[in-house]
Amino acid sequence: MEGVHFDLKKCSFYDVGYKAMLVNISDIAAMGGYPAYAVVSIALPQKIKVEDAKEIYRGMDRLARKHKIDIVGGDTVSSKRDLFISITLIGEVEKDCLVKRSGAKVGDKIYVTGHFGRMAPVRLKEGRDIAKAKLASSMIDSSDGLVLSVREIARQSKVGARIYMDKVPVAAGATLDQALYGGEDYELVFTSRKNLPKKYKMVGEIVKAPKEGGKPIFRLLLVDNKGREIKPKGGYEHFT
Repeated sequence: MEGVHFDLKKCSFYDVGYKAMLVNISDIAAMGGYPAYAVVSIALPQKIKVEDAKEIYRGMDRLARKHKIDIVGGDTVSSKRDLFISITLIGEVEKDCLVKRSGAKVGDKIYVTGHFGRMAPVRLKEGRDIAKAKLASSMIDSSDGLVLSVREIARQSKVGARIYMDKVPVAAGATLDQALYGGEDYELVFTSRKNLPKKYKMVGEIVKAPKEGGKPIFRLLLVDNKGREIKPKGGYEHFT
């Protein structure tokens, strides 16, 4: 949605189309699957020229071709003001390779791919490798930031979580705050009880959910290099 997910003053129409497809592929990657078919619906305001619309589709098509995705339909309508793009991407995964957000267990370590704080390419191959090797008990992508990603795993799995701030791999030129809360990384965040290869970075652990008023609180805490626990900031939320 224009004004929420992108600003046409700061990015090209090609980039908008590319990102629209990328975010959907990343969700498929985070479940250990592979994308197959896409349906694209787009609402175009009068300010968008035919050449601009073609650039949007050119951006989507580049990623679709790269990952062997067929765009099989959709809808095109007019918009009174802003540009909207909605992609429904259908993926497939073997039943024994499916990875959900809800499988984390107390004692699991939290691992990530890559570095955080700068936009990264979609981790489709890594997601397939992790799933096929049965490495992950739960997995999510980091499109809304590392903190919110781990918090969502904790909530879905009904556990607590700790992120060790000094272990977070920060991208060159980025700050720790950007790495924790920035989003747009499209790295994978997953939990595992196994000791994994060094290409995966261990950034935290799953712990027992504390109780408050007799009810479990599926809480995430940050831990600094002196062992002090810090309550994280909110991170990106769609409805705030």
